[in-house]
Amino acid sequence: MAYKLSPGVYLVTGALRGAILDTNSKKVYSINKSAVSIIQNGQKEDNYWKDLQKLGLAEVTDRYVDSTIPKDRGVAKLDFVWFEICTKKCNLQCIHCYSNSRPPKEDIHSETRETLTHLDWKSLIEEGFSLGCRKCQFIGGEPFEYKDKFGHSVLDLSEYALQVGWKFVELFTNLTLVKPLEIQCIKKLGLSIATTLYSNKEEIHDAVTRTPGSFKRTVENIKLLLDLGVSVRAEIVVTKINQHTIEETIEFRKGLGIKDGKVDLVRPSGRGSDIDTVPDLEYYLKYGLVTKPNFYADLQSICKSRSFNSCLKGKITITEFGDYLPCIFSRSIVLGNSRESRLSDLVNQSNVQSIWKNTKDDVLVCKDCEYRYCCDDCRALSYSSCGEKIGFKSAPFPNCTYNPYTGEWAQGVWNVDEKGDVFYNRKDFN
Repeated sequence: MAYKLSPGVYLVTGALRGAILDTNSKKVYSINKSAVSIIQNGQKEDNYWKDLQKLGLAEVTDRYVDSTIPKDRGVAKLDFVWFEICTKKCNLQCIHCYSNSRPPKEDIHSETRETLTHLDWKSLIEEGFSLGCRKCQFIGGEPFEYKDKFGHSVLDLSEYALQVGWKFVELFTNLTLVKPLEIQCIKKLGLSIATTLYSNKEEIHDAVTRTPGSFKRTVENIKLLLDLGVSVRAEIVVTKINQHTIEETIEFRKGLGIKDGKVDLVRPSGRGSDIDTVPDLEYYLKYGLVTKPNFYADLQSICKSRSFNSCLKGKITITEFGDYLPCIFSRSIVLGNSRESRLSDLVNQSNVQSIWKNTKDDVLVCKDCEYRYCCDDCRALSYSSCGEKIGFKSAPFPNCTYNPYTGEWAQGVWNVDEKGDVFYNRKDFN
C-alpha cells in the first residue's frame, strides 16, 4: 500500500524542518526531518501515514503524485499605481516621514528637478489604464498640496482617472487641508480615503506631526467623511513618541466608526531612519515582530508567493519628478523615469519583472524556511533595515524571529553586520 498527500495539501521543506500546508482547512503543520523524509520518499511508515489520513492530509494511492505548490511562470501585469503627485511638499513635518516631506516654505534644500505637469499626470493615468490597471492611490507628501499653474488639484486628477475608467481611486491624505466643499466632491466622485492616526491624545498626535492643531483637523474631517458614507481607513504608525497609546488609539479608531487600517512600525526610510523615532523593543515585539508560527495556508496566497513577491507584484510608484519606484518606501531603487521611458515599456523590462517575481526563495534566511510561502514580505523594509549592504532582492526580513537552522522562535532577529554578513542577533533582541 502506498500513500500520497491529499489534493490541495503541500509539503515545503526548510533547512531543519518542514511544513505541511493544507489549503483545504488552511492549517499549517510543522514536521520534523524524519517526517519530511517519509513524505518526500514515500516511505512505507503506515502508522505515520494513517495519522496524516486522520487529519485529512493523506490518502492511499497507486502512483506517485507531485505535491509541489503550482508556480506561475507568466509575465506579471500592472495591478496598482501610487501617483506620488507631491513627493516633497506637505503642510506637516511628521517625525517619521519616509520621503522627507515638509512645508514648502521651510524646505531650504528643495528639489531643483522639474516636476510633472498636469498633462503629464493625465497621460500616465491614461497609460496605466491602457495596461489593464484599475486601482490607484494619489499620495504625497500631502496630495492636497498639489496645485498646478492653472489651479488643477488632486480632485481634478482623481475625477479624470474615474472618467478614464479606473475603478478604485484612493487619496492618502492627512486630511488637515481638506475643505467642506472638497469633502462633498470626494463623496460625489466616490473616492476612498486613507489617513493616519498617531494617537487618541491630541498632544501626542501633534507631537508626531510637529504641527499643533493637526489632530483636531484630521479627526473633524474623518467624522465629516464618515457621516457622508465615504470609505475611510486609518493607519497607525508606531513610533517612540506614541508607542504607549497604541491600544487606546485602536479603540479610538473603532469609536470613530473606522473598520479598516493597520498598525505598522515606523519604517527606516527618510526621517524614519532616525534612531530617536524607533519604538522600544517591547512595542516591536507587540506590533511588528513575528514571534510564533501563526500562519494559514490559503491556496491563492501561497501560489502567488511561490511565483511572485507577495507585496510588490504589479505595483509601481511614480514620483512628482517622474521617477519609477517599486514601492513608495524604496526611495533609492529608481527603475526609470517617465520622461525617458513609457510606463508600458517599463512593466515589461526584465529588472521590473525580476522584482515582481522576487520570492522568498531569493531572500537570505527566508529561502531556507519552511514557512516561506505563507509568510509576509517587505523588500523596502528589509533593504533599508540592513543599511542597503545587501541587495534589494536578497536582504533578510528583519521582523521575523524564527531561526530555520535551529527551529527556535523569539530568541533573536535577523540583522546584517558591517561586512554585509547575515547573523541571528540575540544580544539586541534580549
